This record gives sequence, structure tokens and C-alpha cells, in this order.
Amino acid sequence: MQRSRKNLLGALLALALASACGGGGQLSDLQAHQATWASMSIGSYSYTYQAARGEPYLALNVTVRDGAVASTDCLYGSGSGRTIEELFSDVQARLGPNWEGHGSCSVEVTYDETLGYPTRVSSDCGSGIGDGWSVTDFQTGSM
Repeated sequence: MQRSRKNLLGALLALALASACGGGGQLSDLQAHQATWASMSIGSYSYTYQAARGEPYLALNVTVRDGAVASTDCLYGSGSGRTIEELFSDVQARLGPNWEGHGSCSVEVTYDETLGYPTRVSSDCGSGIGDGWSVTDFQTGSM
């Protein structure tokens, strides 16, 4: 319990510093939430991943054990599961200046404020068809 409080306090401090320092906007938010996630030291978890490009095309139940994808159950579509760290990498790529050759895109990201992981990302690179994914039903613990 004491370790959890220290982790939470460290994460809150990181968020406060990122906010106080200003600048960087979405990139600062990403880094602060990555720090929150890392401070929680969660190695085993499960979640539902849904992706859409205009219309939903993929839904997966993903289980991660000891920091690696242990299983992926496809609800519809086909694809492979990703760790939360890999989802953070996707967010960072979308925030970059040349995501998938599109140039600068409009990106919206929401995060779980307690654990820090991204819960939803949506990007529009001018095509009028949004592209993104969401994380729901997140559970921690040994799976």
C-alpha cells in the first residue's frame, strides 16, 4: 500500500510539473501520462481494443503478462494485440510531424487519469475519415 501511494504521488507530481511548465501541449500530456503508467509498474493486465476508420473494423480482447502480449482473442476483424507501451508509441507517432506520410494531423487523445494509459485516440489527416482506437474494460492483476 505504501509503494502504491509513493507511485501515485510521483505520477501526480509528474503531471503537475508538466502542466506548470506549459509548452509542448499534447506531447507533454503524453509524456506525463507515460510517467504515470510507468510509475504504476503494472506488468499484467487485460483490456478490449477497438479500432475504427470511419466504421469499426477491429475488436480484440488482449491479455498481457509480465509486460508481453500473452493472448489476443479477436471479437471481429483480424489483428494482433499490443501492450500499453506500444499504444503509447502509436500515440507518439500520430503526434509526430509526418504520421504515415500524411504530414501534420489533427489528433485527440484521452487518458485514464489514475493509471495513465491512453483510453482513446482519434486522428484526422484531412481525409474527413477519422482513424483511431479505444481501450475499454481495462483490468489489472495476474491474468
